[in-house]
Amino acid sequence: MRLEKVYAYRSLSLIQKMCSECLAAHLEHPLEGDTGPPRDVVRHPDDRGLVEQSLVGVLQEAKQQIELLKEEVDKLCAPPNNYGIFSRANKDGTAEIYVDGRQMRVNVHPNLDAFTFEDGQLVVLNEAFNVVEGAGYQPRGEIA
Repeated sequence: MRLEKVYAYRSLSLIQKMCSECLAAHLEHPLEGDTGPPRDVVRHPDDRGLVEQSLVGVLQEAKQQIELLKEEVDKLCAPPNNYGIFSRANKDGTAEIYVDGRQMRVNVHPNLDAFTFEDGQLVVLNEAFNVVEGAGYQPRGEIA
């Protein structure tokens, strides 16, 4: 894991932990050690429940935003994908491809059928050099 991703996860985890602890503490002891809002804000005993509900809503929204930030960190810290040029499919579920002029035999993702790719088609490779999707064609040669 890259160092930036580790720091981002630690920060997000700390914020999430603090939100969860704050919510739990508020639900257990809503007004402990607190003088409460000014008298003109709380007019009815039911207003306390409304304040608690709004706090719960705000904390849940913050938790959702933290989850979205985690997904964004994962996406931004993902390694780049390589491209290869498909040559042919093999019966054992592997494929022959060219990467930087070097021929390689690689695995194809189980959800893909290697026989649907055509010779010369670009394929996307993951960090382990497995084919994960087709990507079209690269114009080459004199006609292109």
